[in-house]
Amino acid sequence: MTKSHPSHRMLVKDPLDVVAGVLLLCFSLLLLLYLIPNHIGEPPILQNPMMSPRWLPTIVGWLLVVFSALMIIQGVLVADDGEESGRRFERGPWYGGATCDGDQRSWTRQACRSWRQDRT
Repeated sequence: MTKSHPSHRMLVKDPLDVVAGVLLLCFSLLLLLYLIPNHIGEPPILQNPMMSPRWLPTIVGWLLVVFSALMIIQGVLVADDGEESGRRFERGPWYGGATCDGDQRSWTRQACRSWRQDRT
């Protein structure tokens, strides 16, 4: 028995978040399973396990695992289709790079001329 209408639901709603999450997950697993155990030595006698040189990189690796899993879940569950979601970067207008009297405003030369005339 076949369906008469195709399903239009997408499994992944924001593919860029999923790709970034998978890349971070792969890096964190590489960090936890290969780099830390094989390339960070541990002295034979430690007074406190938190003094180990492996402690901080291990914590960072596990935090990366958690945040990358959250990023993958967000990419699967939350669609980024809203205009006002605050997640999109928009490039502003280009003003030519001229500054007027060193006040850190970047304007075009025409605007600088008119600004200087207004100030005098």
